[in-house]
Amino acid sequence: MLRNVSRLVSTGALLSAIAFGAGCAGKSATTPLTPPMGSDQTTSIQDQAELLSPDACGKKSTQDLAAGGGSLTLPTCSGYKGKVSYGKNNAPAKTTVTLITTTKNPGNVPTPAGKTVLAFVQATGNSTGGSVTFNNTSSKSTISNKKLLSSKTYALYAYALGILVSGFPQQIGSPVNGVLTFASPLNGQTVPQGITIDFELAQN
Repeated sequence: MLRNVSRLVSTGALLSAIAFGAGCAGKSATTPLTPPMGSDQTTSIQDQAELLSPDACGKKSTQDLAAGGGSLTLPTCSGYKGKVSYGKNNAPAKTTVTLITTTKNPGNVPTPAGKTVLAFVQATGNSTGGSVTFNNTSSKSTISNKKLLSSKTYALYAYALGILVSGFPQQIGSPVNGVLTFASPLNGQTVPQGITIDFELAQN
């Protein structure tokens, strides 16, 4: 997510945020997230079995973005669940967002030095508008997993085409009973079209 998007676009900088556009740049959300069958047959078979489970990683979920506000549900993956809330916005009708959750780096995505990245979410938007501006919302976003430790703190990172998004990392605190609860990362943001964003949940 980026503030002052139009200024960065005009200077040719790489933009970031959940992208709302017909096109995608960089790593596409359609890039396969599981390795092909190779010399490590055991790992590949395990990956294929995971894809058959209800909690499988790497599944796409395309959801409507409501101009009146609401939330986006993260696809479940290896125990990770969650939602991203958002406020009222100027998204045109039929705007959607495609999300993919995975525990594997979806291809050459930077990761923060000295941090443990637990999960990745790729977000790609589809809209006829050039950008979407969000009002603030009091609704909270959540990420949950029983593996999250109350003794640790966590942060969200976001990368667009390999560049850390302005305003990130966002510190989201420690979980209570395995649930992280935090303000919407979309509050007050103007989000451009046409970019796939890689979000990362990191343990500090």
